[in-house]
Amino acid sequence: MRNKIVFSLCIFFFMNCNSNADNSFSILSDAFSIWYYKNHPTISTLHNNEKYYNIFKKNDFKSNEQYLIDLNRFYFELTQINMQKLNVMNRIKYKRIERSILKLLYLNEDLKEQDWRPSLKLEEIERGIEYLVNYSYVSDTDRLDAINGRLSGLEKILENILTNTTFLSNSEYLNCVKKIDAIIRLLNNMEVNIDRKNDTYSYDVIIELSKQLSAQLVKFSNKL
Repeated sequence: MRNKIVFSLCIFFFMNCNSNADNSFSILSDAFSIWYYKNHPTISTLHNNEKYYNIFKKNDFKSNEQYLIDLNRFYFELTQINMQKLNVMNRIKYKRIERSILKLLYLNEDLKEQDWRPSLKLEEIERGIEYLVNYSYVSDTDRLDAINGRLSGLEKILENILTNTTFLSNSEYLNCVKKIDAIIRLLNNMEVNIDRKNDTYSYDVIIELSKQLSAQLVKFSNKL
């Protein structure tokens, strides 16, 4: 009888430890998911998440620094959870989050791609505009607000690209030119890609802003 009680207590303790690990991981997983979409709004739009569809990821020094601090903190918190105590599904999620964090740290902290691959940010801009132009999951008015929001922040982002870039190879410059041309085409075609009838004011603002940004992108290419 005594052995059965001891065995039962051991089982309870083991299950309780596993439960605590799963609860801790679920909290961390949810927090990382929220952080990830907030800090990668273009990907958020791709996944039909409306919450951050009117912004681009900031690329100033302070934001980039905070991004790395957050990533390192998430990785530290993740390593405090014993993966072996998680259930099967959470083990899979654990490995996926771990790979994601390590990849982002490698690209941003070790390789420092923002210093020498500005084409990546330009591609993000291209996709961020393109997704919204084709966005059919929100009303036309909300879509116009989102496009206006992203275009309004574009000038500052372009300035930060120039500030961040410390080296540029010939091949990378050619990649950038292709991306710049693609963005300009999106902006120049804005008149036919969005609808004016529901919100003529926002439509006119976007068209004027698109024309200004097209001219700025030509200057940006020369400065780059």
